[in-house]
Amino acid sequence: MKYTIESDEFIAIVESKGAELISLTSRSSFREYIWEGNPEIWEGQSPVLFPIVGILKNGKYLLNGKEYSIPKHGFIRRTTKLTLKNQTTDRLVFELLPDDEIKQMFPFDFLFQISFHIMGNKLIVTYKVENRGDSEMFFSIGAHPAFNCPIREGDSYDDCYIEFEEDEVEYAMLLNRDGLIGRDVKEVFEGDKIRLSHELFANDVLMFKSLKSREVSLRSVKTGTTVIVKFGDFEYLGIWSKPNGDFVSIEPWNGINDFEYTNSDIKTKEGIITLGAWSTFQASYSIEVEE
Repeated sequence: MKYTIESDEFIAIVESKGAELISLTSRSSFREYIWEGNPEIWEGQSPVLFPIVGILKNGKYLLNGKEYSIPKHGFIRRTTKLTLKNQTTDRLVFELLPDDEIKQMFPFDFLFQISFHIMGNKLIVTYKVENRGDSEMFFSIGAHPAFNCPIREGDSYDDCYIEFEEDEVEYAMLLNRDGLIGRDVKEVFEGDKIRLSHELFANDVLMFKSLKSREVSLRSVKTGTTVIVKFGDFEYLGIWSKPNGDFVSIEPWNGINDFEYTNSDIKTKEGIITLGAWSTFQASYSIEVEE
């Protein structure tokens, strides 16, 4: 089921399956900013990543010596079990409590909540996770919004670039053939910019863990339209597209793929969040459009 929220400037639509943002449209220009989700290229649009980001080595992790299996990016993105808890003209809130099927993958008592709040030209997405158990909980969480690129008619993909808040010198971490983080890195920055091309993503996602910037902008050399993603609550950032996809995904993460040398223990996994008993975690990112 699809739910709509709106401001004076924008309309957002969220699909209840996976609580996925599927549309962000300008009232003045009628321009759509979210990728269409063409299944022949990539069916996703803005999947929610929980309780892992990326993939696990052999699809498994260890907790207290017991092995558990969990799919790529976790189970929120494909679930139909989210409940709409609150809806107003400008806000949506979805929640998920674990059932037996989920606990076979992720054996914790928790409440997962995601909210969408639209204000003017800005959409704020907030994640809240409550540990409702008597022991520590281990998880990752992340966003995966994919934006139409080129942004406007008349542009090409190669006209677009991502501008960072500050000059960056970090190398992008790359995945190996098994989808794990290997030893290879890639130099992609030109000062505060990454210039986009389809060839840039020939080896999948570009991952960063030590950025100075806390916001990035999708821009074109030809037009003034800008999509700004602010991610101050997130440690990592992924930049990704399909080599044949007219979109770019700007992905704030608290968590990351397994490294190829992992021992699969979730307690020591790179980027894992450790949440104490009866505690709450919260993080937000925002999408802002300047036309």
